[in-house]
Amino acid sequence: MGENMKEIQDLEKTLSSIIKPEMTIDEKLGALENSFWRSHNAGYCDYIAGLQMGGIENGTTKQHDNDCKYKWEVNRLLELLKEIKAKTDGYFLTVAWQYEYDKESTWFDTDEGEETYSLTEGASYPLPHIKNKSLEIKRITCEGEIVRAEICVDYETVVVCNDGEPVIAHASDSYSVCGDSVHQSLILKLSIKKQ
Repeated sequence: MGENMKEIQDLEKTLSSIIKPEMTIDEKLGALENSFWRSHNAGYCDYIAGLQMGGIENGTTKQHDNDCKYKWEVNRLLELLKEIKAKTDGYFLTVAWQYEYDKESTWFDTDEGEETYSLTEGASYPLPHIKNKSLEIKRITCEGEIVRAEICVDYETVVVCNDGEPVIAHASDSYSVCGDSVHQSLILKLSIKKQ
């Protein structure tokens, strides 16, 4: 794990009252920018000071105290996450797929193709042919020139890198049509490419 990734994880733990692990990188940036504004805006700080001098302690004043306490950490995490976002701009997730359809071993169909999706943390894309299943980009990390993405496909999580071979993932679905059993399956080859 890179030094920056360790620092990001430590800062995210410290700032757990502001950001949550399940947030996308854009949501984290938004929450951190709000915290930065609350701790630096003179008018807002005066408003909070007025509440506190009036004896009012509530969630808003506690949040402001927390924002001020962790000014340095908020600023540093903002810098690190903006750096990751800048490094991942222009990257895309490419999915080459092979589809099979089997109805009671009496009707077969196959198809194949390739899709390109924006590499955006938190994004979810429907799978080809199996529309009730999706591909979700859980987390994106950068270490130097290496971009990694944790991708969840049909309850399976794989890690895809821009400098490695394509990663294989599978998805399937079974259901019944007029009493006949139908099975669909997808084999996906996932890779990260720069535009």
